[in-house]
Amino acid sequence: TLAVTHRGQSADFTSVLEWSNVCFAAVFLFEFVMKVSGHGVRNYIANSVDDFDAIVTLVSIVDSMLFITKSCTESDSAFLRFVRSMRVFRLMRLVNLIPGCEDILLACKFALPRLVNVCLLLLILVFFFANVGVVFFKNIDNSYSGAYAYFGDVGSAMQLLFVIMTGDAWT
Repeated sequence: TLAVTHRGQSADFTSVLEWSNVCFAAVFLFEFVMKVSGHGVRNYIANSVDDFDAIVTLVSIVDSMLFITKSCTESDSAFLRFVRSMRVFRLMRLVNLIPGCEDILLACKFALPRLVNVCLLLLILVFFFANVGVVFFKNIDNSYSGAYAYFGDVGSAMQLLFVIMTGDAWT
């Protein structure tokens, strides 16, 4: 049911989608119960892939319970919209089916802390050069440029440097 909703869909179609989500959540819950009873709680928790599956299952159950009890609608609940957006992680459950994919995700898990350090270093460099840009180019007339394309303050300068680094919005 992921990415099937569309504008102008009938109420019957919406109901079918909602109840199919409930069915998927029930299947996930059944799988969760079978794995925990088969492996035991301690072995189930020891596997990080199973932990991820448990989180996805719990989010699906929360979504289904909110739908069944009709406690909130998607239009008035940011929490429900957040829970519904977590449905995309159901696709990550396919990682177990693709050989070698789990190893790639494990390598990404080990590389992530180092990537955070690189991003922080990049942020410090952008902040430094934004301050340099403000000092040198603050008084330049920016009437011909866009709303954020000037070095008037540090925030706008950082945004401009990000646009320059990514090559976005050059037109």
